[in-house]
Amino acid sequence: MNERVVHRVVHEERGAVALTIALAFPFFVAFMAIVLTAGDWWVHKRHLQTQADAAALASAQGFGFPCSGAQTRVENLVADWGGVKNVQVENTQGNVHFVVNKPGYYAGGTADDTPNQDPCVSKMVDVKATETGLKGPIGVGLIPNINAHARVEFFQALALNGMLPVAVPEPAPKHVRAYFVDETTGTTIAERELSKNGKDANGNAIWDNTALPLNVNVGTHDRIGVRVALSGQTSTTCGQPLVDCYDSGSANGLAYVRGWTNNGTVQVGNSGTAPLARSVTLSSSTCPDPYFSTGATCNVAVRADVDFGTGATNDPTANAPTGRKAALRAVVNGTNYNMSWSGGHWTSTESIPVTAGGGPTDIGLQWAVQAPGSIGGAACATTGQPFANGNPCKGTISNVQRTFAGGDSRSGPIKLVQVLQGGVAGANSLHECDSGNTSCTYPLVVKLAIQGTLENARSVNDPLVTLRTGDSNQPGTIDCDPAISNLKDEVAKGCGPQYTPNNGTACPSSQSALWSSPQPWNCVAVTNGTATNQIATGLNDRILGADKPTSCTSPNLYVQDFGNWDPSDPRIVQLLLAPFGSFSGTGNTTVPVTGFATFYITGWEGQGAGFSNPCAKSNGGTDDDPGGKGNIVGHFITYVQTQGGTPSPNACDENAITTCLGVLTR
Repeated sequence: MNERVVHRVVHEERGAVALTIALAFPFFVAFMAIVLTAGDWWVHKRHLQTQADAAALASAQGFGFPCSGAQTRVENLVADWGGVKNVQVENTQGNVHFVVNKPGYYAGGTADDTPNQDPCVSKMVDVKATETGLKGPIGVGLIPNINAHARVEFFQALALNGMLPVAVPEPAPKHVRAYFVDETTGTTIAERELSKNGKDANGNAIWDNTALPLNVNVGTHDRIGVRVALSGQTSTTCGQPLVDCYDSGSANGLAYVRGWTNNGTVQVGNSGTAPLARSVTLSSSTCPDPYFSTGATCNVAVRADVDFGTGATNDPTANAPTGRKAALRAVVNGTNYNMSWSGGHWTSTESIPVTAGGGPTDIGLQWAVQAPGSIGGAACATTGQPFANGNPCKGTISNVQRTFAGGDSRSGPIKLVQVLQGGVAGANSLHECDSGNTSCTYPLVVKLAIQGTLENARSVNDPLVTLRTGDSNQPGTIDCDPAISNLKDEVAKGCGPQYTPNNGTACPSSQSALWSSPQPWNCVAVTNGTATNQIATGLNDRILGADKPTSCTSPNLYVQDFGNWDPSDPRIVQLLLAPFGSFSGTGNTTVPVTGFATFYITGWEGQGAGFSNPCAKSNGGTDDDPGGKGNIVGHFITYVQTQGGTPSPNACDENAITTCLGVLTR
């Protein structure tokens, strides 16, 4: 081919390529626009899903107590965490819209199975996010609306780790038994298991044997105590694991029943004998019950029938017989309280104090007689004051009655103990069998009020809950992590192993046997001994970041955040629950785990220089007074944990003491 022909062909091919490129260029631009638009759509879609996920997980904290109004709280949190705190790429959050717990999206579309219900009812937070008005990458045309969907459902926790090494015993016993005990010999006269019978005005559970009164044969027992056994298992035998027995000390009872007799004759004249006390009772208008009370200091009065030789209900105060005069007064803790005779009985004014938490208070009677004869071989004075030092005819009748002031260490959760006969309280003075009373068996009912259940705080004004962890040998602390050598670090770091509720399995007999078994563990090891600074130092480290902090870096936000908890707040901790009686000093090495609870710590205190809590009020902070070195105070709260843990199939119950897990299910 000659050179001219070749040149022409080449020229023609160049023109064809140019034409082809010219014709293909719009398609290439369109293709690139589609690619870029698809990429932009994908980036926005993925980030919108991230926004929806974050909003659903974060807003789960709005599912708090009180649950009413959760819809508004959740919607505000969704807007905050889905938009303000998590802006869409290219800062286009203004075009992102959220709907909460609705079956459809913001811009319409096919409805799904989401219930149109408040999170309190549906037990979920369902977030649908829509981005509208997104333009193409070159500003031409609109990208179709982008939708994203996330759902968090609330379940009770089946397994958890990271808890504080403190177990809370359930305050409600499974079984309760009352024992009538002869306090002189220690023998049991009669016993009966009690049953639940509603609640009192303060929400305490009533336990009694109203349906089956107990026939108590008083016989000749003059000092009868009512001992109470509260059990976290089927047995109610004192001394067994998970059984707490309450009495007034020395195997006596929380309640006291006086047995009295008409036997015995009081002689008068030159060979006279000392008077005899018959029935003695107590009354009060200030104590919840004159024989057993808890709370503030109150007062009781005494009524006594005392035979001075004229019969217990005849006037012994003058001329009976001629020239004979008697006097009586109650004696309590060395203090005398005058009594007057009227209507056949000696009575005091209601002035005998019952000190709050003081335990048992024995009441005696001090008597004196003026007479022309003698008593016990000593000639009685006939003039002056009957109780004057110059009158040898006087003496004391000890322990004729007793009142008891309960408290945490004395009576535990028991708030009331009453002995009733025929539905009437105050059967605390019973006629023994004697020559004039051959029927001395009485159908008696024991009524208890027991502080019933752990409860989540319902308002910022609810009373403090004390986790008693620093002032006794078995204060509720547990050894929850064999990989950590001391309690301080367990407090600071939390329990590493997973735990799960026990459904009736016997616990291992030793800590080592438990720790060598597979996780999750349904029992936990108990640790003995006081641990004041171990606990305080661990909390300092966990909450404030140092063993000996100098400033309050994580202040108490309980009031500020109530019902809208910040998941980053280190004061929110998880606790294990254990059966009633787990820490009664019975030598348990492992105890069952019955569940979990969430607790907000509002105060703690250490001992010694440097270990104090800089957030305490005494240091200028706002922390509540813990009421003792090594104690922890705060409130149980309803809280949804969205990280860690294994959910159970059971829906979260915001009214129960339990830890709830928020699980991203869609």
